[in-house]
Amino acid sequence: MATLTRWLHTDPTGPPESTPEFAGSDASSTQTAAPSGAPNPPKRRQGRLRKVVILVAVVLVLLVVLLLALYAIVVNFVARPYTVPSEAMEPTLHGCSGCVSDLVMVDELAYRSSSPQRGDVIVFMGPPSWNVGYKSIRSDNTALRWAQNVLSVLGFVPPDENDLVKRVIAVGGQTVQCRADTGLTVDGKPLTVLPLI
Repeated sequence: MATLTRWLHTDPTGPPESTPEFAGSDASSTQTAAPSGAPNPPKRRQGRLRKVVILVAVVLVLLVVLLLALYAIVVNFVARPYTVPSEAMEPTLHGCSGCVSDLVMVDELAYRSSSPQRGDVIVFMGPPSWNVGYKSIRSDNTALRWAQNVLSVLGFVPPDENDLVKRVIAVGGQTVQCRADTGLTVDGKPLTVLPLI
């Protein structure tokens, strides 16, 4: 310690290389550390904040992509939105007279293991001969029409086809007739009013 004291009093330019107390020291070890209670420098805080923001953004993007994929799977295989094209089924669907182009969600799983039965309300694509007078629900703008078609594949927009919402009044093997004297008959019996769904 005597050598160090003598050096402090005699040589103000720096420690001599041969002094034992300073042997093996370098410039990096002479820097003083910040006290443990001192706040982090602003650059370190900004770096941490940036990492947190990026992490939150990545998690949110992944969550949105996951939810969109899940929705597309559900809409294409479980339930799908369709537009009610006319007023014919409106009283049955929700009791609104004069309503057109309402959306209904249709169960896509109902007839995978069974067939429609008499009284069921179903959605089906009309045959070509029934498409007379059908007006597309897509935009005339090409870019918007393309976006609507893509969204339709994903299930966010109803398909652009002549989908009809009707009640089943007869199934395969039954004969349906409509005559002025008997009215609507199924297998020769007058069709009774089915309960509203």
